[in-house]
Amino acid sequence: MNMIPSDVKIHPTVLFSIIDSYERRNEKMTRVVGTLIGTNIQGNIEVNDCFVVPHRDGDEVALDVEFAKNSMNAFRKINPSVSIVGWFSTGNDIPNTSCLIHEYYARETVSPIHLTVDTNLKNNKPEVKAYYSTELGIPERKQGTLFVPIPIEITSYDSEQLAINLFQDGKFSTKRIVKPGMDFVNLKLALDDIYLMLNSVTDYVDKVLAGKIAMDSNVGRSLVKIIDSIPLLDAQTFDTLMTNQMNDLLMVQYLSNLVQVQLTLNEKLALI
Repeated sequence: MNMIPSDVKIHPTVLFSIIDSYERRNEKMTRVVGTLIGTNIQGNIEVNDCFVVPHRDGDEVALDVEFAKNSMNAFRKINPSVSIVGWFSTGNDIPNTSCLIHEYYARETVSPIHLTVDTNLKNNKPEVKAYYSTELGIPERKQGTLFVPIPIEITSYDSEQLAINLFQDGKFSTKRIVKPGMDFVNLKLALDDIYLMLNSVTDYVDKVLAGKIAMDSNVGRSLVKIIDSIPLLDAQTFDTLMTNQMNDLLMVQYLSNLVQVQLTLNEKLALI
């Protein structure tokens, strides 16, 4: 099974977390390093979380391995399906000490990636690059490590995209203040986007069937994958699932209101 990374998808929350960690670093630290968490399916890597690992840079590099292992165990308790896919560091280059850190992650996972985030805005934007390593030299006599670039793509869940849209709206506000819309407003915007995408797909399929444009096999495979992912449910089963989810939502809302009332009551009793 080919585990050499072929492409990397990164969620924006990972980049926000890395940049935030860099801003909060100790003033003596020149960079921040940490572990990347996600999935690696036959070389297709998706990074959806990360955490910082304390380290010391200099002529020699020292990584807090015990902290890294304990943090990863805590993540696995929350989501057992995630695993280590590599590590990150801030900066635009790869110093020699990075090879030592990469060797540690190579013992923790197969074909780890190395992600660099340029927090110094060398080119007026936070450039993000991904690499995998390959050894140089003859067999059994390693002479060096070469970091090979990998195509990278920023992907996001719907909830993340809503937050990104809010951030972008802030660019056009003189006070840099934006207010999130109501739940139904966000739902309508999401449905409008789905409607536009469905129209675009329908128009593409109609043109292919009419022979107006050439068929793209990659698009066809993507459409089949999407259709196969839709569960086949009859009307009664779908209605039951929706009713159960609504009941769960109402129960959670009721319990949260009950806790809020109890806290308020305790505060008032404490003043008596």
